[in-house]
Amino acid sequence: MHSPHPTSLLLAALVISCQASEPSASPLTDGHAWTVTYQAEAYSGTWQDPVSVEGVPLGEDDPPSEGDPLSEAGPPSEGAPAAQGMVLLECRILQCPQEELARWTGKADATFALEAPADEILAFVARSGGDLVSAPNLLLHPGSKGSLSIADQVAFVEAFKVVQAGPGLIADPVIGVATEGLEVELTATPEGQAVRVDVLATYADVRLESSQRELTLPGTQTQVTLQQPVTLLQKVRTEGLLAEGRLLMVVAPANHPGSSLALFISAQHVDPEGELKGPDETARLRPRTTPTIIPPRAK
Repeated sequence: MHSPHPTSLLLAALVISCQASEPSASPLTDGHAWTVTYQAEAYSGTWQDPVSVEGVPLGEDDPPSEGDPLSEAGPPSEGAPAAQGMVLLECRILQCPQEELARWTGKADATFALEAPADEILAFVARSGGDLVSAPNLLLHPGSKGSLSIADQVAFVEAFKVVQAGPGLIADPVIGVATEGLEVELTATPEGQAVRVDVLATYADVRLESSQRELTLPGTQTQVTLQQPVTLLQKVRTEGLLAEGRLLMVVAPANHPGSSLALFISAQHVDPEGELKGPDETARLRPRTTPTIIPPRAK
């Protein structure tokens, strides 16, 4: 996020920068690049609030109706047996210097996606001094679509209404709300011991201070200031086969010059009884409902 800003932004508060002065991690040895599509735009206006419900699988085109419980959302696709279980997805985000990321991955592109062993990615994070921030987990039926979001709202004065107050007139401000942050849309389909995932990551940043307009309202002699939000929107999409024990990393530019945003995604099979199908088969599902900061590993 840029600086200065009239209010602390959630994404800026959650994303914790790597320290460039720390030593670089060992070069990545087992990374596999995925094809990405990227688009970005800046426009005068606000980012529409995500239509999805956090942690609830969506249909391809229709948002869930209000009051739909999680247990009833996202039924298995036609022909998929109930015994197939579900897929647990976890998303974490990191902001770090683009130069440091390029030295580790060998990729100098502003945006890219690759999957690599989880231990190599976590070693890079630990050695570079960065902290991962985790979004709530997402539990999906095979082939279903779901969405996770980390968002903040920024208030601004979008209009004034002139109203009668005794013999005079007064100007009442109309407060608008702009949303910014991160939204990740995911589709997961098990294929053997791996999971095919389709990822669409959207980053939205709002700026207010650069578009202020002052005027005097008729009959009030009161000078007022209007604010016009400017939204910077980035979208990155990728799709591929992700094995357990590996993480998908989706990289996009951060607003701070020379920095990158790295989104990490893991996928795990879950059996019909709600147990993780992984090395620790006794682990039970404990979905989080609020963003949780994962402390850095001891060096």
